Amino acid sequence: MSDQNEKKLKIIGTLKEKSTLKQKVFDNTLESFCVVKSVLKNLSKEVNTSLVGMDSGITNNPQET
Repeated sequence: MSDQNEKKLKIIGTLKEKSTLKQKVFDNTLESFCVVKSVLKNLSKEVNTSLVGMDSGITNNPQET
């Protein structure tokens, strides 16, 4: 009976570790995505400001396309 309890506890411990690791991976991925998104947004703003004065028929806002 003790051997069975040990196995059960080991399984539960492994599941806890796995779920904690998966949450950390998700959090890191989300944080990295937000950083990339912010950098791209700033880069887009810089490019748009440098294109001021161009032909008004040219759209430089990707949301307009």
